[in-house]
Amino acid sequence: MPYVNLRNGQICKAMNFLWQCTLVVVLIFVASTNAFAQGPSPSYFHDLGSQIPWAECAAYQPGGSSQKIPFIPAIVTAPVRAPAGTQGYSRDVQFDSHLVFIGEGVAETESDTDSVPDLGGSVALMALQPTSSATFEERVMMLARKGAVAVAVFPKDKRVFYPVLKPELMKEFEDLVPVIGLSHDTARRLFEAHSPLGEQDLQRWMEGGEAPRLGRMVPRLRCYFEGRFRRLESSNIVLLSRQSAIDEVEAAELLRLNERSVASILDTFDGTGVTWTKTPAVYFKGYDAKVFYTPHWGAGFADATGSYLLNSERPDFGLVVHEHTHSLFDRSWGETVSFLAEGLAMYAQAQATDPMMCHQKTRELREAGVSVPLEKLLGHEIGTPGQATDFGYPAAGSFIEFLLHQGGLSKFEKLYREARPSPDVDLGDLLLAIYGATPSELEAAWISWLADIEASETESKRR
Repeated sequence: MPYVNLRNGQICKAMNFLWQCTLVVVLIFVASTNAFAQGPSPSYFHDLGSQIPWAECAAYQPGGSSQKIPFIPAIVTAPVRAPAGTQGYSRDVQFDSHLVFIGEGVAETESDTDSVPDLGGSVALMALQPTSSATFEERVMMLARKGAVAVAVFPKDKRVFYPVLKPELMKEFEDLVPVIGLSHDTARRLFEAHSPLGEQDLQRWMEGGEAPRLGRMVPRLRCYFEGRFRRLESSNIVLLSRQSAIDEVEAAELLRLNERSVASILDTFDGTGVTWTKTPAVYFKGYDAKVFYTPHWGAGFADATGSYLLNSERPDFGLVVHEHTHSLFDRSWGETVSFLAEGLAMYAQAQATDPMMCHQKTRELREAGVSVPLEKLLGHEIGTPGQATDFGYPAAGSFIEFLLHQGGLSKFEKLYREARPSPDVDLGDLLLAIYGATPSELEAAWISWLADIEASETESKRR
């Protein structure tokens, strides 16, 4: 059928090892013995021994002594995924101010103005978990409007976390001030620096007792990190990169690579009705920088806001196509289940690489006994370490091409749009309703089709 070109691609190695905790709007790192070495854990950035050349923070006393304060920046998820206070990678973050302990924030104390410490020009130190109904976004905005120049947030327990600010949860949200995440141990050190009884006061609060006294603390907080990235633009891409890590010549080459990837995607989906809008492509030198700024473990990540990519010695053109496809269809068709999203991205990646790679990889894994039934893959979060992901990337790409051959793009678009990520959505039921076959029946037809095209490819090479 003339709706799209049909080729195939290689496995995208991007992995996201994060789960979102919806109650407190943080990302919790989930350890796995199968995890790939694609960036340090959050605890690495909270370790006093870690040296981060693009970021530094210290608490210092009036007499001149100081101590290192490890931190991770909070991420604002839109309009571009960037650390709070950078306003979309347009400015560096720097503050040097008094530290004021504010408890759980000002939402629960607004009615009693006498109990709200003066925040003018100060850094607000706030606990992550609130007892009030105020969201994290609301508490940060309230502190900013009361004059805080920055917010430092820490957990009441020992969890390792990333603070995440989601503008869609608060209509009036603005990226006004930097927000940094501290570990519980770092917060404990700040209370120790404030008073000989500071650690005891904090521990009592952790155990359900009275909170430490609200107000200005003895140490000041001085922090800096690079947030103003170099900005290069072409007709389709806004390329952002940290100037101290990627030079202008290299950035210009990456911009050209991204433009080629857009041309490939538009050629692949010509006639589908999807349109490309100028999109950010944010590049990082090294997994450590990518985890610090996004946070995401892996070579690539994308959503409707743009693509966030590792700059390797040999830029992976297929990976760029893969991630930009995610971004394009997140904007055009909305979010869908992992199997369809990754399958379509693998399909598009195929247009720029080897037309048989997913098919061949699927066959090789099946022959090696590394396979997962289609019915189980349909609900799997591809990217979670394990056999289902190892098999899922190429299998999804191969299966999506099969669906396109069998039913055309219109049927696939209907499936994609209706398969929203929700416990109420069953992809198997949707396949039956749209394609008239159960997952097991479609799997059998797909495997037969796969054998036919491989046989055809082999015959073609002999000629």
